[in-house]
Amino acid sequence: MNPLLERFYQLLPGIYKSYDAIQGEPLRALLALLERELQILEADTDQLYDDWFIETCEDWVVPYIGDLLDAQTLYSRSLRQGQERRAFVANTMGYRRRKGTAIVLEQLAIDISGWHGRAVESLNLLARSPGLTTAVAPIPVTVDLRQSQQLEQFGTPFERGAFTAEVRNRNGGKYTLANVGLFLWRLQSYPLTRVTARSIDLPSQRWRGQCYTFSPLGIDGPLFNQPQTKAIATEPTRAIHVPDLLNRSALLNEIQQRRATRGLSDGKGYFGMLPVLQIFVDGQTDALSPEQILIANLAGWEAPDWQLPGAQADAALPNVRYEVAVDPELGRFVILNRPLPQRVEVSYAYGFGGDIGGGPYNRLYNRPRSKAMIPSPKSVLWTVKQQSLQSAIEQWHYTTETWEACRNHTYIPLAKLQVPTLPWIDLEPEVRSHF
Repeated sequence: MNPLLERFYQLLPGIYKSYDAIQGEPLRALLALLERELQILEADTDQLYDDWFIETCEDWVVPYIGDLLDAQTLYSRSLRQGQERRAFVANTMGYRRRKGTAIVLEQLAIDISGWHGRAVESLNLLARSPGLTTAVAPIPVTVDLRQSQQLEQFGTPFERGAFTAEVRNRNGGKYTLANVGLFLWRLQSYPLTRVTARSIDLPSQRWRGQCYTFSPLGIDGPLFNQPQTKAIATEPTRAIHVPDLLNRSALLNEIQQRRATRGLSDGKGYFGMLPVLQIFVDGQTDALSPEQILIANLAGWEAPDWQLPGAQADAALPNVRYEVAVDPELGRFVILNRPLPQRVEVSYAYGFGGDIGGGPYNRLYNRPRSKAMIPSPKSVLWTVKQQSLQSAIEQWHYTTETWEACRNHTYIPLAKLQVPTLPWIDLEPEVRSHF
């Protein structure tokens, strides 16, 4: 027996242990049984304590906690099962605490519709004088034309600009004091890992073997961001948290920042732990580093006089040259240096409206078993009772045609009909006319 678990036996005085050892330790065996029951009782008590919390409770406790919170749609036939049901109840508790905030609207959007969303308060986008009681400074009225990324974000959920208040009907308008806009991303991003890039021959017959598309079909298509999880639920939603289109300015700024810090990063951003795009050359295990990627506009490579984008090494990383030029908005890239690779593989994410057709999503469908799927005894057309499997198979082959005839009711092969031979009957001419 394990002495570490014999707590009852260890509490006995030594004299009783000695007498028990002389008699063959019957008392020790009895206390071992009590110890086993004590462990069951302690485990049950610990589980009852864990059942107080939605994070550690058992699955059968989740609906009861949800009932205390008045959480809806927790019936047995709900689509939410297992961890999804647990997360739904846990989020309901968070919704009650943050009721009336923009963060709750974003979380409700993804829980109800399955689409990522961003809530924008129009008050923060109005041109107004700074108040004495507000801690957040208003946005400058004039736009900084040197911030290209800010200019590209106008008209998107991530715009940062000052607008005048609209004076139309109070139920309409976008930039007013009381309005909150909820933007949803209907398209979802689907990641592809190490697919073969498609080499493109330009009309000018130049740069052969250097121009590629991310799509294996050889078509232009924008690359999508693979949404990253927020560190905390109250963190504001940024472009990196939604399945949005990748733009050149954001990727270019991040790569330049990485080159300025000599490749050091905090693991966040588009090229953090899960890079939004990767390029593998000649079957290598490691992809090209983000510092070797040049973000450029490759929209005009069909022109006869098109040239490869120029890349100049900066002072921060003079020994790390640019190997490829990537256009994330068109899904194109070109090899900048020779020798040219024989095989190029890429990892990226594309956008689509749902789990239809081919794609990297789970195709398993757990359909609930309904009464219509249970076979009825009346549907049994033929029953074969045999002693062994071999005899049942032989009987089955022998009666298959009969079973098919019973099922089809009218199917009788003409080749199986046997007509007995009748004796010759000679009829009189006046009788033959009646047949």
